[in-house]
Amino acid sequence: MSSIAREVSTFNTYKSYQHMVRVLMLICIGLFLVCLGLSSALVVTIPLKEIRPMILTLSDQKNQVLRVEPIEKNVKGIQLITEKLAMRYVELRETFDFVTDNERYVELQNLSSSTLFEAYWQMIKPENPKSPRKKFLENKLTRSVHIKNCISLAPSAANTYRIEWESIDCREGQEVDRKQWISTMAFRFEEREVRYEDQYINPLGLMVTNYTISKKES
Repeated sequence: MSSIAREVSTFNTYKSYQHMVRVLMLICIGLFLVCLGLSSALVVTIPLKEIRPMILTLSDQKNQVLRVEPIEKNVKGIQLITEKLAMRYVELRETFDFVTDNERYVELQNLSSSTLFEAYWQMIKPENPKSPRKKFLENKLTRSVHIKNCISLAPSAANTYRIEWESIDCREGQEVDRKQWISTMAFRFEEREVRYEDQYINPLGLMVTNYTISKKES
């Protein structure tokens, strides 16, 4: 082979390698841009999950009924949330303001067993001549509730709370009476179905099964 032919062959080989290097560089740049885009998308979506103390499963898309399932009792913060719901139960049950009645009854029903709520309703309904609500209404009184203490009676009484609270009775904005009370409630956790709009009322599936009240001795 002549020297000219060898030079042409060498030049062609060089051009082929040069073209291949350019192609590889373009591929590397493309992969880098793809990785950069995926990294940016990942940063935007962080956090990828939100932790809530509840498990909700949609049972019927048509009527938007949700099933609330009790979470494990060893979940961090479960006791604090349970105590908060127990104190809230007393506030809902013992308040008489004639403004938030409907909202409170819905919330109270979601925290009560059907038997306990039915007994409560029979006690306060207008047809009952001994209804405390009727008595407050006739005397133009309102009652607000101040929770003072909430104590778990476990392990001697599992799933039971003793709640100390104060009632403040007013007439036309002026305080007329103040008393100290003790409520004791027993509850359990169970699965139940709730309406979509009520899903956050009782996220733990807590259900009060027994409730008693007594005046606190001075």
